[in-house]
Amino acid sequence: MQDENLGYLWHTFTWSEHIPGMLSVLCFAACFAIALAIWRYREIQEKRWGRLGGLAGLKRLSDPERSILETFYMGLPGEMQNIILNDRKRFWQLLFNFCRAQTSAHPREVIRLINKIFPVLKFQHPISTLEDIQPSEVIAVQIDKRNLIARVDRVDREHQKLDLRFPEKGFEIASPLPASLYFYRPGIGETTMGGSLEAAAPGHALFALQGNQIQVGAQPRLMARVEMPVLLSPISAKTEEDAEPHILKGRSGYISERAFMIVFSSETSYNEEEKHVERWRMDVAIPNSSIHLHVSGKILASKRPQYYIFRLDALTPSSSKILGSIIKQSAPEPEKII
Repeated sequence: MQDENLGYLWHTFTWSEHIPGMLSVLCFAACFAIALAIWRYREIQEKRWGRLGGLAGLKRLSDPERSILETFYMGLPGEMQNIILNDRKRFWQLLFNFCRAQTSAHPREVIRLINKIFPVLKFQHPISTLEDIQPSEVIAVQIDKRNLIARVDRVDREHQKLDLRFPEKGFEIASPLPASLYFYRPGIGETTMGGSLEAAAPGHALFALQGNQIQVGAQPRLMARVEMPVLLSPISAKTEEDAEPHILKGRSGYISERAFMIVFSSETSYNEEEKHVERWRMDVAIPNSSIHLHVSGKILASKRPQYYIFRLDALTPSSSKILGSIIKQSAPEPEKII
């Protein structure tokens, strides 16, 4: 006799009963695939941005400048993000075009960003006259309460004017307009100029400086590598009669208006007793000149083997002018002596 309950044990499942489970599995698999794709995309982005972020650190970008760079980078298609890391010219073109759209809101930040990443010169000196300006410098131009971006195309030293090239098609100046220029040089600082823009060829304008409206912002201290013979003698409150002054001979390495990095000659003995001398007088023979600079200061230890730091006392105006001129003409860079 057949058991009436046996039919329940051999129940046949239908497709309608499988669908909810299958949909759950498919949804889980789809979610997992999407999460994996997002993770992979972010990993690639982080690696690429890591390279660009490393550049941002190397160029000492400020937080606003770094934010502009990141916005620019994240807005690029994936393949273009990789291209700019290997194609410097393409990187410059895309960044320049992006910054044009940002100039109205962040005129100084974008100029600093471009010039930090793509400086015209490795070592530059501050701008004090029109003649100090270099062709190809990227600057901000303010006219009629508008902020524009331009490049210096040519410096007309004879007529004391700048030929500026604008990326806007059909840019023209019909009549002279008051204008202000903003320059930035990495490691040197910022400069603004007041004057007027005059008519020139389409896409260009001539800038004429009005009077001497050049305002130099805070400038970092500079140093330069200049080798000069130096002689040092101790300054003592007490002098013994008939005592022969002890002279230390050496030469400079790097110089700034605050300190010299010096190394003593092989025949010079800088012993423990002399290390207790508080102050020294230093005589510096200026190269290709009959001028001798006389300064005073302290001899301090240096992290570089065999080198010492001569920390200068306050300089006289004439001494400061001489040192400043030498540094300016000798490929200056930000001071790192002290």
